[in-house]
Amino acid sequence: MAQTWEQVASVPDNYRTDHSYAFSIEDVGYMVSGNTENGPTSDFFSYDANADMWFKKTDFPGASRGFAIGDVINGKAYFGFGSDGSNALNDFWEYDPATDMWTELASCDCSARTHPAMVALDGFVYLGLGGGGGNKKDWWAYDIENDIWERKADFPAAERHHPFQFTDGEYVYVGNGHGNGFISNEWYQYDTAQDTWMQVATMPSEGRVAGTQLSHKGFGYVLSGDGDNHAYMETGELWKYDSEINSWIEMPPHPGKSRWAPASFIINDEIYIINGWNGVDGFLDNVYKLDLSVFSQARLRLIMPNADLLDYQSSDEYCDAFATTEIGINSPIAFDVDATITLSVDPSSSAVAGEDFIFDSLSGTLTAGEFDTSFGLTLFNDAVVSGDKTLVINLTSEQLVETPQSTFVIIEDDLAFDTSVTFGSANVGVATTSNPNVFGQYYTNMRTQMIYRNEMLTNSGLIAGDISKISFNLEEKGSLDPYLDFTVYMANTNVNELNNGINNGIDFQEVFRGTITTAVGLNDIRFDSPFAFDGTSNIALQFCFDNAGYTNDDLVSAYESGYASSATLKIDNINGCPNSGNSFDGTTLPVITFGEGKPSLLYSSLDRALSSSIGSNESVYLEKHDSILMSIKANEGSTEECINASLLSNTNALITENGVVWQDKVYYIEQEGGSMNDYTITLILPNTGEIDWNSADLTGLFIDQKLVTGDIPVWETREITNVIVNEPYVFVSMISNGNGSYAIGGTDAITSIDFIDVDFTFDAVEYHDIMGRKILIDETLLSKSVTGIYIKSYLYEGKIVNAEKVIR
Repeated sequence: MAQTWEQVASVPDNYRTDHSYAFSIEDVGYMVSGNTENGPTSDFFSYDANADMWFKKTDFPGASRGFAIGDVINGKAYFGFGSDGSNALNDFWEYDPATDMWTELASCDCSARTHPAMVALDGFVYLGLGGGGGNKKDWWAYDIENDIWERKADFPAAERHHPFQFTDGEYVYVGNGHGNGFISNEWYQYDTAQDTWMQVATMPSEGRVAGTQLSHKGFGYVLSGDGDNHAYMETGELWKYDSEINSWIEMPPHPGKSRWAPASFIINDEIYIINGWNGVDGFLDNVYKLDLSVFSQARLRLIMPNADLLDYQSSDEYCDAFATTEIGINSPIAFDVDATITLSVDPSSSAVAGEDFIFDSLSGTLTAGEFDTSFGLTLFNDAVVSGDKTLVINLTSEQLVETPQSTFVIIEDDLAFDTSVTFGSANVGVATTSNPNVFGQYYTNMRTQMIYRNEMLTNSGLIAGDISKISFNLEEKGSLDPYLDFTVYMANTNVNELNNGINNGIDFQEVFRGTITTAVGLNDIRFDSPFAFDGTSNIALQFCFDNAGYTNDDLVSAYESGYASSATLKIDNINGCPNSGNSFDGTTLPVITFGEGKPSLLYSSLDRALSSSIGSNESVYLEKHDSILMSIKANEGSTEECINASLLSNTNALITENGVVWQDKVYYIEQEGGSMNDYTITLILPNTGEIDWNSADLTGLFIDQKLVTGDIPVWETREITNVIVNEPYVFVSMISNGNGSYAIGGTDAITSIDFIDVDFTFDAVEYHDIMGRKILIDETLLSKSVTGIYIKSYLYEGKIVNAEKVIR
């Protein structure tokens, strides 16, 4: 059977709090103090788990408070700190259930504070971090026998409040929490005997603050809380830390959305979560429990594939691009007998078998003594914008099942467009050098911050609005491995430079987390969530990655900014984003393209073939780097077919042959089956101003062959069904005429340009932008440059003998 949370009795009288402290001693649970809707309280309750009943006890004798903390050792609870609503506190108390009495102990010599960390171990209570008068990182030990406090080695990472904490019975562990400009998912181990700290495995989920935690039978548990944007998470995540293997294990989340500052305790191997608050429900008064004992048994779990690691390929076997992956099944403890497994696709799935995915098999066996098995899965990726699709998998077996159902999201990566788009991307900087500040794999861990000033952003054409991707040009690849847990953060900021290295005061927003594999040329990073640029601030960027080993750096195109624009920390063999290490500060910035995730500059995409299935009233798009170059729509009533398309030429020059003028952006289309009139083709061209798009002589052009360099086509004309013009782009539609090459042109009447042949001798060619800067020396490189106007100069013996305007 599956393990689930069960609702139990609420605290009586509609009692609602956040930041209460709950604990258990023997088989009795307790909850004390907290913040109510009317302010801090000193209420004290006990809970009888056998009767599922709460009882009001005599109030806690100290000041009413919230944001307090405590722990249990040797049958007594230790509790204190927090806030009375006006002032932070540092008093400290002991509760003895045998006498039902509270006793005030020596106050900490430390500063008063709210929501610190506290862990009891081996006759001591350890306390530190917290807020109230600023974030803190100091660390203290309370000697229970002698009633004294002693300062210990500070927490090794940045100051923070509301961390999580627990013990495995040997060491103390502290992690997560909210610091200046960050919410962390990093964790650290404290050795009480040596008074030393060591970083351990980062929790493999978003940063966390203001949840609850438990220590139980040598394991630590982290439950609920706010996510890394300090707002509720969609699920109340529960994570278990196993110190023997230095690893985190995800467990069933509590019902509903996550809770800010709930209370919790464990009775008879059952976790209880009590009260709390979130931004949807407000104060909560419901209580749930989860039986942990089942997790010490052999049990079956579904492991879904990582969407970031899917590598879609094309082949003659399938029309659509496809990726092969696996649905994993494992058990943390081996079964003594073979476990028969059956998978099924739940009817709630929006993905369609045979169209979006194919399973190799839906039944199998986890052999006795083994821990893992898997089911092969092929996923298909067409070029139709149809939105994300869900594949909901059910797992059944005669053995114990922990996760009977799990969902995999097939992410929509095709881009819709509309004909009103004007701004798509902005390129910042002109390359004069290169640096490894984005992709530097000579160290296993790196953290880089960069400041792009508003002046350079606005001068490049960047305007207020959502940014959905960034791109870098990789000049030299040295890395041999992917970049793991590669994370991108962005912020609008008034910080002008990074004079003092890494700036922890910038309020960053995470926009991307995943695995990056680099390649020479343009490297795009499409965001998980867009970043809203305000149009007036500077943009701060931060990059982190966490690799298992090091190889060599990748070099991206860069330029000299003239100010302290970048700061980098590099270090080996830690977990997560570094807070310390070898520091490298500088004044060079990577040349970067900020993109909106909509049709952008018309990049060259020669011979890049699109292959996609297409059905009635569906559209597919030939695109590259977010630039949609052509759309193909299947008309009403057409059957499902496979269509292939590619861009054959992309100079955009006006060519005249055999009395026909055409713009040299030529596409090739072929279809497998179907009628030649089943499709409406829309070609998207740059509006250079050289063609009269309203001319009656404008026509579609077609030839039933795939043109190659040097061909002089004998074009057939096709009726144009629609022309839409905006400032940068023109959208020209026609009905297809079967397999062949397509372009737009007409007679000389569509343009006012005179074609003049000039006879001259030259021995060299140079390209310059309109500012006169020499930028390219190769015609191939020109075809890959961004849209714009360039000057092609012909030289003889070092002198310019002729020049012409080239429009991309």
